Amino acid sequence: MKGKVWGVDLCVDALADRALERARAVEPEISRGVRAAAAEVGAEMAGYPEHVLKKPERLREKLAELTGEFPGKTPESLVHDVVRYTFVFDDDRYAEGVAAVRKAMERYPRLHEVTVYALREGRVTAVASSNPDEVGREAEVAAGSALSDGQIYAGTTREHAAAVFPLRDRNGDPMFALKLKMRTFAGQTRNNVAARGKIVADYLEEMVRAVDPDAP
Repeated sequence: MKGKVWGVDLCVDALADRALERARAVEPEISRGVRAAAAEVGAEMAGYPEHVLKKPERLREKLAELTGEFPGKTPESLVHDVVRYTFVFDDDRYAEGVAAVRKAMERYPRLHEVTVYALREGRVTAVASSNPDEVGREAEVAAGSALSDGQIYAGTTREHAAAVFPLRDRNGDPMFALKLKMRTFAGQTRNNVAARGKIVADYLEEMVRAVDPDAP
């Protein structure tokens, strides 16, 4: 590798190689459990086993982006999909969350990304997303709090605005957490982000309630 970042690139390569080595060691055991779960819910596993491990070049690229911004972090804490799985369901077996993602992206074209989280086996994970890489990923604090405590979060970055909402059932209890990434503009405030996001959240909440088989 050439240029002033040659030493940094070598460091990133070494980090990526060690992360992949650790992932290869634990992948067979993880995959046994995931395959059992797929069989239980009647899902196909897309890309298994060829694409279970992240490609070395893609891992190096991702680590190169993030190690400078978050020094001292381990590769696994920076890149959450070194080992990843994708479940594929028939259209008529999609969860309410998957349907919600589809409807939101169709109805609100200014959305960059929609992700729906739910509590599964004691962990809050993404059950549906317009970004396939997000599916199965454990929720960040905001989404977890939205699901457990009904909290709402909103904020902006240079690239996008983001908001997190609970989606409640007819009894008022959170059954999903919804994370939205939206186009941003100069001068946008958190209150504005929350107001924009609430329009989407309210629409999806009504849609999910309408198909909730346990609704009174």
